[in-house]
Amino acid sequence: MRANLILAGVVVLPPLAALVMVATGAAPGAAQTTKVTICHKPGTPDQATLSVDGNSVTLKAHLGHGDYPGACPPPTVPPTVPPTVPPPPPLPPIGTFNVAIAFSDANPVSVPVTLSCSSGSVTVQKPNGSVASPASFRVVGYTSPDTSTCTATQTSVPAGYTSSGTCTATISTRTCTITNTVAVVAGASAIRTDSSEVGRAFVAGESVRIAGTVPDGCRPVLRIDGDVVGSVDVGRDGSFDVDVATDELSAGRHVAEVVCDSGVVVRKVFWVAAPVTSSDIFSVGMLTMLTLGALGFVGIKTARDAAFGGTEVSSAAE
Repeated sequence: MRANLILAGVVVLPPLAALVMVATGAAPGAAQTTKVTICHKPGTPDQATLSVDGNSVTLKAHLGHGDYPGACPPPTVPPTVPPTVPPPPPLPPIGTFNVAIAFSDANPVSVPVTLSCSSGSVTVQKPNGSVASPASFRVVGYTSPDTSTCTATQTSVPAGYTSSGTCTATISTRTCTITNTVAVVAGASAIRTDSSEVGRAFVAGESVRIAGTVPDGCRPVLRIDGDVVGSVDVGRDGSFDVDVATDELSAGRHVAEVVCDSGVVVRKVFWVAAPVTSSDIFSVGMLTMLTLGALGFVGIKTARDAAFGGTEVSSAAE
């Protein structure tokens, strides 16, 4: 027999009906309606908090298949994992390769150069090279700097020279040298090297004289700083005498050469002085005036001192 105990207005029921219920305060034996909160299908995607009749068969069924009294806990939100970003691909290796140009007589002329490498792509940075400034190239994407090689080729050889033509080195070496050598003409006068450089500077407008003898069959040309400026007249005996005008040459070092197809016959190095400007003339004039003024002041002072000195002597004698 089910016994109900009413104590201080709270109805105490058997254990199953006592799950979180609310008493109606009705008299003993009266029908009562209670609601029980349960967690339905805990831990599943269908988990839900329900309120069911505490005296119903439904509550027993819920509790029989794993539901439990009380509200369900809030759903667990899995931590957000940031997407994995792959690292950027490595940059291709980049190297600079320079091609030095050498001339046996230090000729300043520039020559064209090309470059090919066993791996990677070549970009031209400076296509011409000279004694003063090498040709320069950039190599991108080579496999290994120690095993990848580059070959430079001089595509044009100045008249009167022979050239090694090519040079090869690894990218790690970063440079190689192409050498150009003066081709001496058999029977020609000795080639003048830098040791015969003229010991004074020519004023613009002066002429630099070059004379010598060419071998039979030579049709010489005059070359200034590597550029052909005209032909050279030759006498019956093969002699020539050329005056090189300097009025259109810039101030500085210049090289004049008489060249046959087979080589340089005569070479002379000379210098052209910087032209005198109006400011230079003004400076010289001012310096001259100051000098004359100083000399005049010294002369006047000397004459005055002499005059006063003579008067004092005369007074003393009287």
